[in-house]
Order: sequence, then structure tokens, then C-alpha cells
Amino acid sequence: LSLMMAMLITGLGFFVAFDADRLSAVAGGAIVGLGVACMHYLGVWAMQLSGHLAVSFSTAALSVVIGVVIAVLAMTVARKRTDVRGTLYAGGLLMLAIVSLHFPAMGALDIRPDATRAVQGFNLPPVALALGITNAALVILGLGIAGTFLARIRERAVGERIHEAL
Repeated sequence: LSLMMAMLITGLGFFVAFDADRLSAVAGGAIVGLGVACMHYLGVWAMQLSGHLAVSFSTAALSVVIGVVIAVLAMTVARKRTDVRGTLYAGGLLMLAIVSLHFPAMGALDIRPDATRAVQGFNLPPVALALGITNAALVILGLGIAGTFLARIRERAVGERIHEAL
């Protein structure tokens, strides 16, 4: 559920960020940041612990704000700079947004051990879970690489049409 929500919400954010409107990078970046926060906090919600989980809501809210602000910067850079260096800067900023959300968010958690709460065994065997995560990561990486190549081919085709028209 966490991965699905992240893909849907951040995908929407990227779609919005590259709309024709001038403020679309800000709106898209905010949506991407909220998608990362949704993924993180759904993952936290799904944790099974032999204890009680308490959350500092002020620190959690701060983590979301930090992630959203840096994601807005990432989308702004991605929209303004389409060269390789701009893509690397935007990717680095997006990575920083994720990390900057994650670490304060984990600091917002307080786990109080409780021996009376037993955690049941794994829902999936660890090997099956590892293989599933690996396959999902490879599919996502492959789709990203394929999308990049298709975008480059499209850019070249559009450039050639413009050159022929001149």
C-alpha cells in the first residue's frame, strides 16, 4: 500500500509539475513531497512492534514541511533546467527531500517496549519478501530508464522536425 500510494501521488506530482502553468512546479513539488510523506507514514503505521508507538506530531509535521519544501525546489530545478546537470541537481534535491523527511520523521517516533504485546511471525517468508522488493525495485528502475530513453528520442524527433521546418 505504501509503495502504491507513493507511485500514484508522486506520479501525479510529476504530472502537475510539468504542466504549462508557471506555478505548476510549486504545486507538483508539494504533491511529490506529500507523496513521500504518505509513503513514509503508511510504512510506520504498518510496523508490527512488541511495544507501543507514540508520535510527536510537531516533529512529524516539521518533517513533512521540510520534505515538501525541498521537493518543491527539486521540481523547480527540474522544470527550469533540462540539461544533464539540471537533472542531476533535481535528482539530488529530491533525494535530499526524501532523506530530510525520513530522519526527523523517525526521530518523531517513541517506541515503548511492552513484553505483553507479542508480534506474530512474518506475514511473508523473508526470502519471498526480499525477492518481491528486489523485483519491484528493478521494475521501477527499468521503467525509469525506459522513460528517460523515450523522452530523449522524443526530444530528438521534435528537434529534427524543427530543424527541417527551418
